[in-house]
Amino acid sequence: SVVEARLYFPIVPFAAYFLIVGIKALSGRVLPQSMGQLAFAGVVTLVLLSNLVFHVREMSRPPNSDWVDFKKAAHWIADNAPSNSVVMSRQPEWVTMLAGREAWPYAYSTDNAKVLEPVTDGKVDYVIVDSFKWTETTRKYLIPAIRSDMGQFERIFQVDETIVYKVKR
Repeated sequence: SVVEARLYFPIVPFAAYFLIVGIKALSGRVLPQSMGQLAFAGVVTLVLLSNLVFHVREMSRPPNSDWVDFKKAAHWIADNAPSNSVVMSRQPEWVTMLAGREAWPYAYSTDNAKVLEPVTDGKVDYVIVDSFKWTETTRKYLIPAIRSDMGQFERIFQVDETIVYKVKR
């Protein structure tokens, strides 16, 4: 999955370096120097091309609907919420980037009061409830917290399963 793959990302530069060094060392021992350099260049080219093919294939896939819906919610906030609004979301960086609003993450806690603390303290004006399939945090923490005190929230925008709530004051 994406979450597990990102754990390997920090070792990729080291693995690539040692792969190239190893190929260069082997090609120099097995082949004459000019042929070794040609073989080395060929292997590096093949590795780079295979990586390029992978990325082109990934880019040509349609985006996941959960991300499309999340972006629509963020754009709705950009178009409809006051510029000084604060949003609570699973992806605060994306909200800030797409909506131009200050955004905070919610607490990953089963204590509903702790999750809703920024709401009850008056620090948050909107909450985006995403429908991400790659993480359970919204279903595990945010949705139960909102359901525990629905009186604080007004549903003002929804696209499929992604919801934007306005905090009632």
